[in-house]
Amino acid sequence: MSDVPKTYRLLRRGDGYYYRRRVPQNLVPLLGKKVIKQSLGTATLSKATQLRSLKDVEWDEKFRSFEKLAAEKQSPPLMTRGLALARLRAFVAQRDASWTKQLADDPPGSDDERRGMRIDMLEEQTALRTPDDPNGHAAIWSAHQEITQGVPYLFEPKEFSEQEFVELVRRALLELNRREVARLEEDFSKASFDVLFKAASAPVPDTAKPSDMNFGKLCETYFEQYQTDAKYKGIAQKRIDKVQASLAVVSELVGADTLVTTIGHAKCTAFRELLSQVPTNANKHYPNLSLREAIERGKASGRQVLSYDTQAFHLATLNAVLRHAHKLALLQTVPSEGLAPWAPKVHASEKRRPFTSDELKRIFAAPIYTGCKDDGRGFAKPGPNVIRRARFWVPLICLFAGMRPNEVCQLELADIRTSEGGTLYFDVNNGGETKRLKSSASKRGVPVHPELMRFGFGEYVKKLQDEKQQKLFPEIKPGKYGYSSQRVADWFSDTFLPKVVEKDGKICLYSFRHNFRDALRRIEAPEWVLQVCGWSPSKGVSDNYGSGYNPDQLKPYVDKIEYPGLDLSHLYFEEPLLTV
Repeated sequence: MSDVPKTYRLLRRGDGYYYRRRVPQNLVPLLGKKVIKQSLGTATLSKATQLRSLKDVEWDEKFRSFEKLAAEKQSPPLMTRGLALARLRAFVAQRDASWTKQLADDPPGSDDERRGMRIDMLEEQTALRTPDDPNGHAAIWSAHQEITQGVPYLFEPKEFSEQEFVELVRRALLELNRREVARLEEDFSKASFDVLFKAASAPVPDTAKPSDMNFGKLCETYFEQYQTDAKYKGIAQKRIDKVQASLAVVSELVGADTLVTTIGHAKCTAFRELLSQVPTNANKHYPNLSLREAIERGKASGRQVLSYDTQAFHLATLNAVLRHAHKLALLQTVPSEGLAPWAPKVHASEKRRPFTSDELKRIFAAPIYTGCKDDGRGFAKPGPNVIRRARFWVPLICLFAGMRPNEVCQLELADIRTSEGGTLYFDVNNGGETKRLKSSASKRGVPVHPELMRFGFGEYVKKLQDEKQQKLFPEIKPGKYGYSSQRVADWFSDTFLPKVVEKDGKICLYSFRHNFRDALRRIEAPEWVLQVCGWSPSKGVSDNYGSGYNPDQLKPYVDKIEYPGLDLSHLYFEEPLLTV
């Protein structure tokens, strides 16, 4: 491919580039044209060459489908607007149901993970809104294939063109993305966003309840119904516990003895004002005080109040309870509808940041990396031991592989594999009963960085193999809700980090992943290399594009990852194993 001209199959017209490709002679009668010509939506040659690669894959697949039809002497079916809308709406409904179930089965393990998911989703949304973004093109084509089930439909330009269909596919993916972001943020105020995919409203039951019911009792009946629904929907216990805790906050601030029939907009706005003053971790810092007393104590000590996301969750809980009252005919309207938190909404990119160069130096100059008493309670006490176990390896793998903490912590020895081309890689998968992945796009092969091998990773793996271990980190026990990373992440953020750097609420174990992404930008890695981190433009839609990228293709880019000014030579083995 190095001999192919940069402008191969590219045509410059006016301010933009077009993809131009000849149709195989035997397919001209089927397609009704001799040349494919499509706008790439960019005036930049570098972008155009990336998009050309995607178009090559797209048309290779289309031509194969048409060849099959030609061999079977069949005519390709015609795609109409009506057929397209029916397919697209079914696609959105199926994807939406799948995401809803996934979120219920496997909700974010922490606020940090939730914020990370939201950042990824907004990046996916940006890709879909940017005309010349290769990730957006890949997502749309993959969805195109799924919606048409690989059938090479023909389009009648005067009636309904393929470009119109592609635009509808883009709108479908944006609709899914916006629903996913809303559900993640506990915002259920809209069932849909695009009128093209407007969801039907659920009927309101006419069951009546006594009008003298108080708010505390209403919360109890709501939670009983929620638990019943959770049982049949398979909602995770973690989510059930979170909802129960939120109900306790909402009930206390509204007033458990308040008559439901007296709750109106004024009562709801008063709740919002109180909620905006609640200090963080009130139960932990003020265990014997009521929330109103905790508010006063928190003001006096200058304690930080609940974040926008936490306030939004409690408001969503209030909204759900009052919707329940509306269904029980206790309220004529839902007075909390549309209330937003009284807190600054922090942009997704500002919620978590990468470590600075100085912070990285401090982290890896800590006793656990230079010599400590032990890697338990003595991890911060200088000593003779550099103990290569989970607390040593997890931050390093996150830094040099860009993997999510839970992806690292749940690795098994069998997941350390060698490709056909000889590349040692981490096989990130959800095989087995205890493994979890954020989405189908998270399933991937991540090359093992040479630095990890210099740190003795090969020797570590071989030792575990000799011991007949199954897990890469056998000492890690899953947390309360089954996440392998919970205890390691909590230790790193709450116990380890405060001893080596000044925390600002924006750094945690997940920050290494942001360092890795910045490192990819420094080496000017192509957009498709982001697949190594499990980032996808459309949550499980684009990961089937073509045949994917294997570890051998990703290795040259991963090997170039480095962090200027960070010297980790004190971790090197004299003669490290280079394979396992």
